[in-house]
Formats: sequence, C-alpha cells, structure tokens
Amino acid sequence: MLGLWATLGAVWAFVAFSRGRRLVTLLSINLTLMSSLLVGLELVARSLREAPFRESWSAPLAEPDTELGTIPRADARVRHRRFPRALGYQMEWDVNYGTEADRSRRVPDRPRTGPILAVFGDSLLFGEGLEDHDTIPNQLQRALPQWRVFNYAVRGHGTAQNYFYLLRVLRDKPDTCLCLLGFIPDHVRRTVVPYSLMASVWAGRHPRVRLAGNRIINLGPAYDTIGPIERLHVDLLAGSLIYSKLSARWRPSPQDWDLVRDLVLAMRDTCETDASGGRFVLLVLPTAESSSSHGEEFLRWRAELHARGVLIVDLWDRFRTVATPQAHTSFFFTDGHPNRAYAALVAAWIAEIVRVNTKSRALDTQARPLAESSAGAQIGDTFVFSARKGAS
Repeated sequence: MLGLWATLGAVWAFVAFSRGRRLVTLLSINLTLMSSLLVGLELVARSLREAPFRESWSAPLAEPDTELGTIPRADARVRHRRFPRALGYQMEWDVNYGTEADRSRRVPDRPRTGPILAVFGDSLLFGEGLEDHDTIPNQLQRALPQWRVFNYAVRGHGTAQNYFYLLRVLRDKPDTCLCLLGFIPDHVRRTVVPYSLMASVWAGRHPRVRLAGNRIINLGPAYDTIGPIERLHVDLLAGSLIYSKLSARWRPSPQDWDLVRDLVLAMRDTCETDASGGRFVLLVLPTAESSSSHGEEFLRWRAELHARGVLIVDLWDRFRTVATPQAHTSFFFTDGHPNRAYAALVAAWIAEIVRVNTKSRALDTQARPLAESSAGAQIGDTFVFSARKGAS
C-alpha cells in the first residue's frame, strides 16, 4: 500500500513538473519522500522481526465452517511440531492430534456406555501441544470412568462459537447430562472480534453476533460484516507492522463483557432445556499470565452470572497456591499453552468437583447444596447432575 502511494506520488510530481505547476510538484515530491520513508521503515521492521515460533503440520487440522469460522476435520490424524524462538527454535513438542467422526478431539479412554459429559472451550481444553491421552478431557475421563467424556473444545474458539457448537452437539446428543465450558478472559476479544483480531490469519472468519431480544443472531464472518473503509483499516493492520503498532490498542468495554455474559446464560439455558435436564458449569481456567487478581470488569461479570444462577468454578485461587511465581512456568509451554503437568492438575480438580456432587454410578437426582471441596468450589447454589443410568 505504501509502495503504491510512493509510485502515485512520483507520477503526480512528474506530471505537475512537466506542466509547470510548482506547488503541486512540491506536494507530490513530499508525498513521494514520505511514502518512500515509510516503505523503508516497514522493510527494516520486517527484517528485524523474528517469528515467535516455527511449526509444521502433516495435514490441515481444521476446515472452514460457515457458522463457526473453523471446525476440526472429521476422523483426522495430524502431526504437529513446534519450534519456539524462546528455545532457539529447538523443538518443544512433536505430537499427534486425533479427531472422531463427530469432529471432537479423541478421548481414548472413553467407555462405550455411561452419562455424557461434554467439554467446550478453546486450545487449553483441546490440548494444544499434547497427545490425545494427555489432554484435560481424557485425564478427566480416567478420573471419572462412569462418565463418557467428549472433547468439543476447538483451537481459537471464543464464547460465541462455543454457543453455536453447543447447539449442534445437543441436537445430536440430547441425552447429554453435563456441559463444561472452559473460559479465559481472551474469549471476550474472540467474541467481539475487534479490527486487530480480524486482521489475524486465524480469526478473520470468526462469527460476529448481536442480541435481538432473547435471540442471538449470527451476523456471519467478522470481515464480511464491515464496510469498505473498515476493510481498508483491517487490511492495513494485517499488512503493515508500522500501521499496526501506531493503531490504538483495543480494550473490552462493559458492553463487550455483557455480550459474553448473555452468551453464557444462553448456553446454560440451552443445556438445561434442550438436554433434557442436563447441567451447565462454567470453568474459569488459569492461564500463563501471572496476574495476582482478576480485573474489575471480570469480577462484575462473574458476580452477575452467579446472581443469575450460573454454576461457576473459578480455579485461579487454587492454582495460585500451587503455581508460585517460581514454579509458574513449569505448568506451561513457552507460548503459554498448558503442558501435561497443568492438564493433570486441572483434570484432578474438575473430577473432584464432579465426584463430590454425585453419589454413585446412578447419580443423584435430588437437589442439594454444592459441597465444599479442596478444589476451591465456593458456590452456594445447587449443583445437580440429573443423569440417566446407562445413557449412551
């Protein structure tokens, strides 16, 4: 784009000079020099920029989806290798991702019968950098052998995509007894899809949504919902390092948090109505960020959801007692994704929450208070899983 401006400026200067228009000639020369300077700076910035990682894929893991943006391919077997800059581009992982016929990530230890526990989320629960048997859902399956755990978490998905995916899953599996949604604050950005995210390679097809009364409307891929001037802005963000650095940084507004709140409420309502008595739990997952406390907007958001009856399990406080600042990095890969130690720890906590609130293989169908557990669940509402024995 800057090169085009430089070329046009040079042509304009030549034409103006040939016609004796001095002022226009000077303006054109200034335009050419400024554009050429910016082109030079852009080239220097690109030459100095180092990729945060290099990676290789044996085959595409995901494919386009008109509603979700992307979705894993069915019955896929994909090898993924990652070489981060932080390790001098030495290999950090070499793993295989397997998916099933319904596009969920493989859970190798799942039994043939039992009540269904469906897990939704992003790469943390999908298991980026982990083999199928090391993911949180599969370790949860080993800890809860009476359940049938399905991993519907998808790399890069936000709350809006999880909502639409939940609708699909419950159409196919209406006997689902428990839905777990793994949440991190970045889901707000992925749901709103600001220009800076829209400019990224992996998020340009994220859906944008809006509320119309009690209805959630999918407006379509984010890039397709904006006008020509906005598209030019997004294209410049995607194509120019300097332009992206000079652009204002996006921050979520209270309205953005409210949109995600309403999507979570819709997921809860859908799970408890369309799933014939199923239950919904919101899991707030620890991330690699070492912040000692949640932001004010998050705390307001969580309090509003709790007041509306959403069952929330915030694992941050428990995680901080284990992952001290000195040991924090031992639970994450260099890019911030959880490693096997994190997956084992969090899966054990989630399993404890479920076990404490179910009696046996038949499962309790009577409402009772959520029991306190060492996993740090501190919610005073009822926490009931009304499952059918032997459900498939």
